[in-house]
Parts: sequence; C-alpha cells; structure tokens
Amino acid sequence: MARTESAEAEADLRAQVEKLKTDLAAMSDAIKTLAGARAEELKSSARTEAESLAAQGKLAASRAVDQMRSVEAEAMDMVREKPLTAIAIAAGVGFLVGVVSRGK
Repeated sequence: MARTESAEAEADLRAQVEKLKTDLAAMSDAIKTLAGARAEELKSSARTEAESLAAQGKLAASRAVDQMRSVEAEAMDMVREKPLTAIAIAAGVGFLVGVVSRGK
C-alpha cells in the first residue's frame, strides 16, 4: 500500500510539474505579446514626435530664409539710397578682415 501511495504522490507531482510548465509557457507568451504591443506604442510615439520635430525644423528654416531675404532687401535698399556709405562700410570691413588675417 505504501508503494501505491508513493506512486500516486509521484504521479501527482509530475502532473503538477507539467501544469507549471504549461503555465510558465503561457505566461511567457503573454509577456512577449505585451512587450510587442508596448514596443509598437513606443515606435508610434517616437515616429509622431520625429514628425513633429521635423515640421518645427522646417518652419524654423523657412522663417530664417524669410528673415535673411528681409535683411538682404534692406541692405540692397541702403546701398541704393546711400552708395557712398555702403562703399565706405565695405572698405572698412575689408580693412578689418585684412588686419585680423594678417595678425595670425
């Protein structure tokens, strides 16, 4: 009889181990599924943020180009209105560049 009880206990233990293996496999699959879903969420969020930053960069570049065109137009107007002043400024800048580059 002791042998029968021992065999039953061993069979019960093996069944429990198999159940644990099955449960662990199921948990592993669930974790993989959750991790995959979270990874997709993070990718989507990163993609959205990158698109937003790219749009902001394009807007800033566009504003910088507009501002440079405005400065260029103002400079051209000044040259037309005061050509001698423009020549004097250009000569002064040229002189300063020459002095600075000669000093090195």
